[in-house]
Amino acid sequence: MKIKEVLDRHKKWIDGKGGECGNLECADMQEFNFDSLDLQDINMNRSNLKFSRFVNANLKNANLSKVSFEHADFENANLENADLSGADLSNANLKGANLKNANLNNARITNVIGNDVEIHSFAFMDYNIVYTDTELQIGCVRRLIGEWFSFSDRQILEMDGKKALVFWKECKPVLQKIFKIEND
Repeated sequence: MKIKEVLDRHKKWIDGKGGECGNLECADMQEFNFDSLDLQDINMNRSNLKFSRFVNANLKNANLSKVSFEHADFENANLENADLSGADLSNANLKGANLKNANLNNARITNVIGNDVEIHSFAFMDYNIVYTDTELQIGCVRRLIGEWFSFSDRQILEMDGKKALVFWKECKPVLQKIFKIEND
């Protein structure tokens, strides 16, 4: 079945006019435009959605696990209760997105633009920093927040050399304030 046919049937299902809940599992929809569509409850598990657009789309309760969303645009999208476990959100735009109760377990969030509620992001020196309420990613290294503050200088040095250690000595106090962690 073609993507447009699945989306048309899904819209009928959403509107209570027959149809069926959309199933686009394992579909290749790279660069597809889903702006402002109601995709609530849709299954897109393991699909390729690189560079796709979901601006103002409703993806509430959607199955989006293990989907490749690299460079996707979710500005102001509703992802409430969506399953994003194992999804690759690298370089995605989540500005203004609703991620309330979304499952982000094992989701890749490298260089993501966060929504500043569930996912925060900023750049400091030469590193992109992305964090959730439990995890902190600096560059390509993602760990639990507490783990970062237990690393020794030697461990930081091993991550990316002297550059990393200089960065960490500058950034650590800033991050301690963000996470309200007491200074050593």
